[in-house]
Amino acid sequence: MVVDKKHNRCKCQCCKVGRIVWIQETRFAYFAQVLPVTYSRFKRYNMVLSLLVVWLIENRAVMAMEDQVEREGCVFI
Repeated sequence: MVVDKKHNRCKCQCCKVGRIVWIQETRFAYFAQVLPVTYSRFKRYNMVLSLLVVWLIENRAVMAMEDQVEREGCVFI
């Protein structure tokens, strides 16, 4: 909970259950720590970055499934 100037309590706009929500600005802040780049340039490649993240997540899931299949296959042999 966050308290504003008038002492009203409201939910924090920056986090959910103690985790920072990934929005364009938070992605840029994290990305800029690793690779110094201007916000305008980051914004230009944001669509590609979003697609890349989805692709990486899907491939990680596929690799995890392949590992599980290999482990289960070894058990039955």
